[in-house]
Amino acid sequence: MPWEREASGEAGRGLTVEGGRPRLAAWRRSGKADRYPRAPTQREWDAMSPEERARVVEALPGVYSGREMLEPEEELARLEQLTEELRQRADEEARRADEEARLRREAQREVEQLRAELERLRRGTPPWRGGGRLDVAGRGCDGARMNKPLVLLSSLLLLPACQTTHTVTLVGMTDYHSHAEPFYSEGEGDRGGVARALAYFRAAKARPDTLGVSGGDWVNKGVPVWSDEYGCVEWPWFNGLVDMMALGNHDLDYGAEAFARCRAAVDYPVLCANLVGADGVPHFQVEGRPYLVREVGGVRLGFFAVAGPDMQRLVKAERLPVGTRWTDATEAAREVVGALREREHVDAVVLIGHQLREDDEALARAVPGIDLILGSHSHAREELRVVPGTSTYTVSSYQYLAYLSEVRLRFQGRRLVGVEGGLVKLDGTRPEDAETAARVEALGRALRQKRPERFAEVGRLPRPLRDEGLTTGEAEVGTWATEVWRRAAGARAFFAMAAGFRAGLPAGEVTREEFEGAFPYRNELVTAEMTGEELADWVALSESKRGTDGYSQRSGVSYRVREGRVEDLRVLRDAADPGAGEEPVRPEGRYRVATTDFQAFAAGGYKEAFGRASEVRRTGLDAQTLLQEALREGPASGR
Repeated sequence: MPWEREASGEAGRGLTVEGGRPRLAAWRRSGKADRYPRAPTQREWDAMSPEERARVVEALPGVYSGREMLEPEEELARLEQLTEELRQRADEEARRADEEARLRREAQREVEQLRAELERLRRGTPPWRGGGRLDVAGRGCDGARMNKPLVLLSSLLLLPACQTTHTVTLVGMTDYHSHAEPFYSEGEGDRGGVARALAYFRAAKARPDTLGVSGGDWVNKGVPVWSDEYGCVEWPWFNGLVDMMALGNHDLDYGAEAFARCRAAVDYPVLCANLVGADGVPHFQVEGRPYLVREVGGVRLGFFAVAGPDMQRLVKAERLPVGTRWTDATEAAREVVGALREREHVDAVVLIGHQLREDDEALARAVPGIDLILGSHSHAREELRVVPGTSTYTVSSYQYLAYLSEVRLRFQGRRLVGVEGGLVKLDGTRPEDAETAARVEALGRALRQKRPERFAEVGRLPRPLRDEGLTTGEAEVGTWATEVWRRAAGARAFFAMAAGFRAGLPAGEVTREEFEGAFPYRNELVTAEMTGEELADWVALSESKRGTDGYSQRSGVSYRVREGRVEDLRVLRDAADPGAGEEPVRPEGRYRVATTDFQAFAAGGYKEAFGRASEVRRTGLDAQTLLQEALREGPASGR
C-alpha cells in the first residue's frame, strides 16, 4: 500500500496529538521525518484530519530514486521477528540475573547469622549422617532438608562447594534414516556420514561429563537401500557413545520383532513414555521407570521421550509391540516431569523426541519444568533458542547427520544457570573414524554390486537443485517439483508439504538412489476447486507452519507476508500459459488447486481445509514418475 511509507518532515510540521492518538507531530519527533520523504504509516494516516492528509500528499515527491525506496517488507518482517526473539532472550537472561542476585543477597544475610552463632556451634554434633554438601538455606546441595540449628555452621563451612560452576555437555543426533554414506545436502556434497559422526561422538565422549543422545529414526524402509539391506548394522557402533535414544516412527518400519532384535544389539536404552501395555504401564522402561536419570559430575539429569500425535498417526498398529497402545503425549510428559522433579529431585529435565516442532513448543507451554528439548521428527535445522512464552530451550539438528547438536548445561552447585551451544555442521572439514569409514566403504561397494539398479542414472541436471529454504520459503528443488506437478495436473496452483522433500539434487548425473533420497514418498496428485476465500485460508495455514516440515512449497501463486498475515495473494491467470502472468485472488472467484494425496487426506490441518473444497478428484498421476520423466526431458523452469 502507498501509505505504508513514511512522510516527509515538512508534512508533519506543526501537527499535534489529540485524544491519545498519534499525529504527525509525534511522528516527526520520532526522527522519521528527517529521513527520505515518505508517507506516514497506515496508523498515522488514519489518525489525521482531511487537512493534514492533504498537506502530506502535497509534500510528497513525484519520483523516488532507487536509494530512497524502503527495504523489502519481507526483510523488515524478518528483522522484526529477530528483534522480538532477541528481546525474549534478553528478558529471560535478565530474569535469571535477578534471581541470581536475590540468592546472593540471601546468602550474605545467612552468612552474617552464621558468624554470630559460629562459636556456640563449634562443639556441636555434625547435622548430617553419611556426608553431603549443604547450602545457606539449610539444605544440602542436593536439595535435602537438614537439621536446622547445626546446619548453619555446616552451611558456612561448605558454602563454596555449593557455588562451584560445573558444565555437562549433550551431543545429539536425530533422524539418521540409515544415511551411512556421505551425501548431497544444502548445495554441498560430502555431507554427514556415519564415520564422521562417530569420530565426533568419540572425541566428545573423551571429554568429562559428556552424554550422547539420539532422537530416533535410525532406519527408513525403502530409502536409502542401505536400510533394507543392512537394517540396524551400525547401531552397535554407537555403543559407549550414545547413552539413550528416543523411539522414532521409522524405528518400527520393519515391525516390532525386527526392532526388538536391533534393541538387543545395543547397550543404550530406548525411551518412549506414552507407549503402554494393556495394564497402562509404559512398555519401554529403565530400571522400572519410563525415563532415565543420569548423575554427571555431581548433578542429576532426567531424560524422557514421547511419541507425538503425528508419530502416532504414522505408525501402523500392526508394527507396534503386541498388546501396546499410545496414550496422550502431554499427559504422559506431565506425569514424567512431575516424577523427575518431585521424586527423583533432578536438576535439569531434557526431552529427546519424537514429535513435530510445533508439538514440542506446545508441550513446553503446557508442562512447566522442561529445561531443554532436543528437536526431532520435523527435520528442522534450528539453532539453540528459547521457546516463546517459556524458559525452555530447544535445538534441532536437521537430518541424516548433516548436523549434530552440542548443548552445554551450566550449573552452579546443582542449580541450572546457563544453556549454551548449537549446531555442528558435519562436512568435509570434519575427520572420519578411519575404521568405520573403511567398513562403510566395503558395505557400500557390496551394496552397489548387489543392487546396481539403485545406482543407475534416472536423469541429468545442468545445475543443482538446492534444498535451502524448504521450511521457510521457496527452495529450488521445491519450486521445480511443484511446477512439474502443477502443469501435469492442469491446476492454477500446486502445494506440497516440505516433509515430502528430503534433499536437493546435484548437478550432472542423478541416480535413482539420489532421486528417491530427495523424493522418498510415492504420492498421487489430487485436484479440487477452491473459492478465493478457501485458497486464502489454505495459504494462511501453510504460513502458520513456517519453519516446520508442514510448510508448503508451491507453484502458480505468489504473496507477501506482513506481520504474520498473507497479503497480495495472486494466482496464475491461465494454468496452461504461465507466461500470461498472475491476477489477484478474488474471494468469490473459483480456482483449480492441486496437491498430493497425503496433504489432501492425511496431513493435520490441511485435510480439514481440503475437505471444504469442491470437485475433489484423484488424477491417477504418480508424483515420482512425473519428476523422473521431467529429469529425462530436462528440468522444467519454476514459476
